[in-house]
Amino acid sequence: MSVLGSVKRMVRRGFSARDRAMLERLGSDGDPRTKAVADAVLAVYAIKTDPPAAIRRLEAARAARAADTSPLDDGSLGPAGSFDEGVTVADACAVSKPPSQALLLYALTSRLKPSSVLELGTNIGVSAAFLGAGLADGSGDGRILTLDVSPYRLRVAERLHAELGLTSIVTRVGLFEDTLDGAIDEAAPIDMAFIDGNHQYEPTLDYTDKILARCVEGAVVVYDDIRWSDGMKRAWADVCRDPRFSVVIDLYTMGIALYSGPPEGHPTVTPALYSVLAP
Repeated sequence: MSVLGSVKRMVRRGFSARDRAMLERLGSDGDPRTKAVADAVLAVYAIKTDPPAAIRRLEAARAARAADTSPLDDGSLGPAGSFDEGVTVADACAVSKPPSQALLLYALTSRLKPSSVLELGTNIGVSAAFLGAGLADGSGDGRILTLDVSPYRLRVAERLHAELGLTSIVTRVGLFEDTLDGAIDEAAPIDMAFIDGNHQYEPTLDYTDKILARCVEGAVVVYDDIRWSDGMKRAWADVCRDPRFSVVIDLYTMGIALYSGPPEGHPTVTPALYSVLAP
């Protein structure tokens, strides 16, 4: 191993030790829900090292989509939207959550066993599959409702979920502005939400307000791509100050906020924990 490689390995170990210790301290604050969430995040380290059978099957199915160069849009479901034109299944698969980050979703649902999960942004269904696999492996009987504007992406998603035997996932097609209110009513009371679409400032905060209005106390809200754009960085900063949350965990690429119910004060916010979702 080169000197640079050795240095990088030492840095990764240093971050891992720091991040694990911080999550362990967070989990020891006496609140059982905080401990459950912190333990779920800590479990990602072990799952990365020794993925269960469901994850291995899921990644094999993902690999098949990653090799599929057929057009996403074949005209059978109407005109292609602007995001689908000229896109292959492989192209769409390439923007799915990478394994190290998707495992967070699996860890949360397998350990927290939410009754109702709402996902904004299905794409071809990989992240929903990780959520569903976690529910199945955790013996949870919850339900996942996932939204996307593209009927073509949802068709690929539904076939993926059927192939994997994930019966807890329901899809809805349409713009968020047209489908979100109805989906929230359908999913309520909501235990967990994954916000993975329209990564801009105002939409992200609008989605947050609408979802929290129908969440149970202790619900977990997961934000994707929290540093993807200037607007998303601003939205994440507002989440970190939002008194409706008791704890906010910054995982650098993704973030978790624990809903406390009525506003009580500024949440406990971790620094960026780089190692948890590192490849």
